Amino acid sequence: MCRKSGIFLLVLLVVSYSLWAFPGRATGSGEKEVPIVKVSEENPKEDSGKILESILIAPSVSSAPELEVEELKEILLTDLTAVRENLEVLKAESDRKDQKINDLEAENEKLAKESGSKMYIATEGILGFQDDIPEYGVGLTLGARIGNSLMLQAGVDYMLRSTINDVINPSRNNISVRAGIGWMF
Repeated sequence: MCRKSGIFLLVLLVVSYSLWAFPGRATGSGEKEVPIVKVSEENPKEDSGKILESILIAPSVSSAPELEVEELKEILLTDLTAVRENLEVLKAESDRKDQKINDLEAENEKLAKESGSKMYIATEGILGFQDDIPEYGVGLTLGARIGNSLMLQAGVDYMLRSTINDVINPSRNNISVRAGIGWMF
């Protein structure tokens, strides 16, 4: 008995689903059907060589959907305003980051020019002592930085000594030459 009741309920369920899906059923939900109006054939209108056979007239819209439409418009307007504000903030942030990138690229380019091999020249003033008497001199150094660290240099010094007579009468004995190698840290 229970088995027959179960089969009967199953068949009833399948039939009800079939009827429910059947097109043209009356739902009773209060929806209005769209009326179809036929154009009389006495005065047919032609539009690009075709005769209009029927015109669909849209149903009147009640005030409740209008409120929903207005509410949707307000929600959309609020959302669009928020999106626009977020877009402006993102654009400002993007501009700030672009400026930072440009600054870093300029600094990188400047540092690239400063790194690598370079030549240099230096002049020196020399103070020395001979028999507890101060002696003065001048020097000139030429050098090169090879790569970012290796330094080579060569220089010439000339001691003027302490008297005017030593300055007026130059001598090879007053010249000294030097060379050096170094490493920049």
